[in-house]
Amino acid sequence: MADTRNRTHSTPASGSKDAHSLDTHHRSCSVHSTSSTSSAHLMVPTVPRHVAFIMDGNGRWAMKHGHDTRIAGHEKGAEVITDLVLAGLNMGVEYMTFYVFSTENWARPSEEVEFILSDLLPRYLELKLDFMMENSIRFRAMGRLEKLPKSALVALDKVCKATEENSRANVTLALNYGSQQDIVEGVKAFARKAIDDPTLIESLDPSGFRNYLDLPELPEPDLLVRTSGEKRLSNFMLWHLSYTEILFDEQLWPDYTPKDFKNAVEEYSRRTRRYGNSLVG
Repeated sequence: MADTRNRTHSTPASGSKDAHSLDTHHRSCSVHSTSSTSSAHLMVPTVPRHVAFIMDGNGRWAMKHGHDTRIAGHEKGAEVITDLVLAGLNMGVEYMTFYVFSTENWARPSEEVEFILSDLLPRYLELKLDFMMENSIRFRAMGRLEKLPKSALVALDKVCKATEENSRANVTLALNYGSQQDIVEGVKAFARKAIDDPTLIESLDPSGFRNYLDLPELPEPDLLVRTSGEKRLSNFMLWHLSYTEILFDEQLWPDYTPKDFKNAVEEYSRRTRRYGNSLVG
């Protein structure tokens, strides 16, 4: 869904401020951290705490299977998310983030954009709310959410509020998200504060700047998976991926399975994360 090769030239839908109660500073659902010491996590110490996915290949999957439009691929791709979340829960993954719709995706045909944001997204959230409650999954969203259609905002607000106290795992959808835009907005927010207090400039460090980005309490991804064989980041979480392990999978997103996810986690467990240090051990 979130391939970002073309810059946006369509006009986003406008969201009503009365339709949601989102944090306007971070443009996202409010954040509460969950414990990193779940029993599943302790049983498998090498499991990544946070896995992020660039969900690529829905349109190509639809064409490959003889569909006239890309919409069937998005419908099928949405089903994959639930299967992967359940697999992640079973492996002890605490955070899963899915790149659903980028700031550049407005450039796609209006029928496709309207289907994803006004039809599929609110319908999916409504259908999966019981699943999230039963499995104690906290749901949140990141991105310029105020630009989304009203139906999407209402659904996002409902699910964010309903799952606010859930603590077993965290699922985040990146919607109308672009990392470059997020960084620019963070710089602007910091600059406004620094005008009133210039001492902030010298004290700013990378961890402090995180507080000016979307969902600052979301831990940096340990593992990023991109499907469809494309090998690029597509403006996704650029600030956060500095030391993230990256896997590029040839599968189109609708064909990506829990077994593929398990294989990715096993590959992650075999890697040594040095964080710039040449020493091993």
